Amino acid sequence: MTAARRTRVRAVLLALLLAVLGSAALAPPASACSCVTSAEDPALFDRAAVVFRGSVVDDRSRGQTRTLTFAVERVYKGAATSLQQVRTPVEPATCGLEVTGTGPFLVQARDGARGLVADLCGGTRPTVRSAGGETGYPPMPGGGPPADGWGAGPAAAAALLVALAALGAVALLHRRSGRSEG
Repeated sequence: MTAARRTRVRAVLLALLLAVLGSAALAPPASACSCVTSAEDPALFDRAAVVFRGSVVDDRSRGQTRTLTFAVERVYKGAATSLQQVRTPVEPATCGLEVTGTGPFLVQARDGARGLVADLCGGTRPTVRSAGGETGYPPMPGGGPPADGWGAGPAAAAALLVALAALGAVALLHRRSGRSEG
């Protein structure tokens, strides 16, 4: 085998290695959800950035993320819009909300990089509608899904970076192999 051919084989193997490592880095971590407290624990209210009562009007999943849109009836803490989106993992095994039906639900969410986030251990649970005279305040007007419905997200950006790094490595090795031949 010539030196140039060995260099090309190494470049292909390096590109494959980078692709495998990149996909492993992007894979969601394997975990099982285990909550230490009950959903009614008052400390969960204190830890939440936003607490509201609302009913599900839209439920979409994309990749490992589920986005629930709630029609908010009453806000008890923080700021929520009349149509409020909350993101959660898709799978209950990774602490995704086990929200079925339209509700109403008492949602206890925290601030995340792309909006509100709630999980199985945060205290979100089914609730009942109150018959007037309750505490809380009305939601702010607006909200709902963005115009395109979804953003590209960090996983897509990371995948693009891994692909570009692999292509760069192949090009660099190919260029070096060209110099060694001549």
